[in-house]
Amino acid sequence: MDRAGGYETNAYLAELYDYVVPYRNRPDVPFFVQAARESGGPVLEVGCGTGRVLLPTARAGVAPPFRPPRKRGG
Repeated sequence: MDRAGGYETNAYLAELYDYVVPYRNRPDVPFFVQAARESGGPVLEVGCGTGRVLLPTARAGVAPPFRPPRKRGG
């Protein structure tokens, strides 16, 4: 297995991560979104992984302190 834990050769694993039962319905996302709102932003989520918390936080209007890279050709 590579240093990325298999994700480099099996990229589909990252796409399935949020659908694994222990992670799918965790009640922590609303907590983190509310905490981010109350902070006055911007908020950096270190190790954001699949974006399970980052994306709802950004959708709630709390900007990350950076601009995500755009896809090539886009």
